[in-house]
Amino acid sequence: MGFSIAFNPDSSTYFTNGVFKIEFLTPEKGRGADKAVPIKLLNIKAMSLRYLQMLFDQQIDIKVEERY
Repeated sequence: MGFSIAFNPDSSTYFTNGVFKIEFLTPEKGRGADKAVPIKLLNIKAMSLRYLQMLFDQQIDIKVEERY
């Protein structure tokens, strides 16, 4: 798909193809930290954000018709 891996200043991982940027987020807990949170299963580091739980509480499902 043409995406390449890159890193933010806090060492969090993202993928970009020059048009789109895919970043990985995780809820910030406790006092927080300035460093990215490692997600070993995916071999990435996610950026932690406070109040991210609000997005999980207001989820919607989107159905997309596949075309081939």
